[in-house]
Amino acid sequence: ETTARLVPALVEAGADRLPEFHRTLAGTMDRVGLPSRSLGFFRDLWTAYDAAGQAMLLLAETGAGEVVSGTLLVGWGPRLIALYGGTSARGRDLNAKYLVNWAGLTHAKAAGYRIYDLWGLPNEGITDLASLLVPDEHGVDDFVELLGALNRADLEIGASPVAAEALGTLILRIKDGTISGKIAKVV
Repeated sequence: ETTARLVPALVEAGADRLPEFHRTLAGTMDRVGLPSRSLGFFRDLWTAYDAAGQAMLLLAETGAGEVVSGTLLVGWGPRLIALYGGTSARGRDLNAKYLVNWAGLTHAKAAGYRIYDLWGLPNEGITDLASLLVPDEHGVDDFVELLGALNRADLEIGASPVAAEALGTLILRIKDGTISGKIAKVV
């Protein structure tokens, strides 16, 4: 497979893609030994929040159309909550959840939400989020540096010159050793 077909692309999806999301989430739940909710549950949840324009489904898919990660987000007041999410084994290899999380952050800001809630993860600082998004030591520093640069330029996360897809590709290239963290900063 070519690199272009392997690098996940972000898709903002609707209710018609819930079955693909559900398969990915159910696989994740099976892998970690937890029960999964039914597809009907997710359809009902979508219907309840979509009626108010507060449901969002973000999927990461390969160039071949395989969904490898996804998250279902719901709005509640000033908060966009990443309520359910899952990543396939292939998605884990491609770091697809990082693409979805970064896109969730930028979508939350663009939609006017003040808080992006990772539902159950502690909100004690950006380093926690950064360590989830980029688990190597240089990646955390690079992510925090990106946010610091945005802050110094008085820019919001949605104004980042680094698109979610580009960040995902950079993370993959750092992880596979194609480029160093230093080169990624220049890019």
